[in-house]
Amino acid sequence: MQKIDLHENLINSFKDKLDEFAHPTADIKDNLAVLQWRMYGIKNSWWLEDYKIADLQVIGAVVWPFEKIADPASPGKFRISYSEKALNENLDAYEAFRKQYNIKLIAEGRDLSDTKYMDFGLNFFYKLVGADGIKSTEDVDKIYKKGIRIIQFVDQNSNGLCSSYQDKEGWLTQLGKDIIIYMESKKMIVDVANMNPQSMIETYRFAKRPLLNSHTNIMSLYNDSRNITDEYLDRIDPSNGLIGLSLNSDMIVGPNAYATLDQFMDQIEYVKNRIGADQVALGSCYHSFLHPKMVQGLETVDTLKLLEEKMTERFWEKFTQRFFRENAYKFLTLYL
Repeated sequence: MQKIDLHENLINSFKDKLDEFAHPTADIKDNLAVLQWRMYGIKNSWWLEDYKIADLQVIGAVVWPFEKIADPASPGKFRISYSEKALNENLDAYEAFRKQYNIKLIAEGRDLSDTKYMDFGLNFFYKLVGADGIKSTEDVDKIYKKGIRIIQFVDQNSNGLCSSYQDKEGWLTQLGKDIIIYMESKKMIVDVANMNPQSMIETYRFAKRPLLNSHTNIMSLYNDSRNITDEYLDRIDPSNGLIGLSLNSDMIVGPNAYATLDQFMDQIEYVKNRIGADQVALGSCYHSFLHPKMVQGLETVDTLKLLEEKMTERFWEKFTQRFFRENAYKFLTLYL
């Protein structure tokens, strides 16, 4: 089998090889920290999330199990619909790429520990975004057998497990609780991103293992329905959970402006001061599907170098490395 040489420029090498399977729509030029970008298949879409951890490269291949369906009443607009075909096509594309280039699939935390000192190795783990197709624990078994280890319960729309940020009403359902219990028994990670506040807090109260919120910002600094409250932050502190902060300006200053670097670092400082330095990471949101307005100066992945420099000036180098790399690695190693 072929193996990708990622020593000099990992992201460009990875991008060039992945072009054989799909077409990146974001500007991926460098390999820094946690990032997301949108990939398009023939009919379907998916994200990649990239965690740079010391000398180990881990790519979270995010499976998006929906099809975009054009709205005939509104030209240019569409709705999304759950599709098992989309889920399988996403995984098939990832698996074809992974097997061709001898990429290791991370199925549990010790897989990360075992490969920690590989020289620029490339490793995958799979994350499902939107659990609309999960109706029973048997469905979790099917997903688990496909190699998926992290499930974000909701994407844009509420489902049978909980309510999304777009709905003011609704809670974590009994099915949602049953799925949490079953996922925890299999050492899978629950991602609460995009839940409404009631569902998120109820998930925290009910869960026994640490929770992930992969991309969010702080409600106290800007009131956006995707952002998290201080109540949730305070519950994460003793739980050893992890928060990924988003670079989407809409979630930092609103839809009519671009956030500055200092405004984004205010978000980081707020979390660090409230719950400490070990439970916050970069959740980025580099993708093209919803065309978010990124923090000014951080429009593309290669510009994250600037964020790293500015964070080192404002905070300290040790915390910057935790935020960019170490906290995510620790969380995945301990809880996968």
